[in-house]
Amino acid sequence: MSRSHKAFDPIAENKAKRIFGNNLQITYFENNYDALKGADCMALITEWSLSRNPDFDKMKAPIIFDGRNQYDPMDMKERGFKYFSIGRK
Repeated sequence: MSRSHKAFDPIAENKAKRIFGNNLQITYFENNYDALKGADCMALITEWSLSRNPDFDKMKAPIIFDGRNQYDPMDMKERGFKYFSIGRK
């Protein structure tokens, strides 16, 4: 089964394209919610203000890996997400 790679990062997109080129077959999106359509999970690896207060009702990815510890684990559980706060106990 082929896996698709999706990315949204309005700040680092151009640099990522230069680094990765077409090697990973990444599709870049201009909208964070569009990038999550059909996704199995989301990996949050930036601290941009845009990612701090998302509309969780628009986020259909059931699993979130939060590398910046931006969300409250209990809140995420109550919202029905399987949430992994990386580096936090």
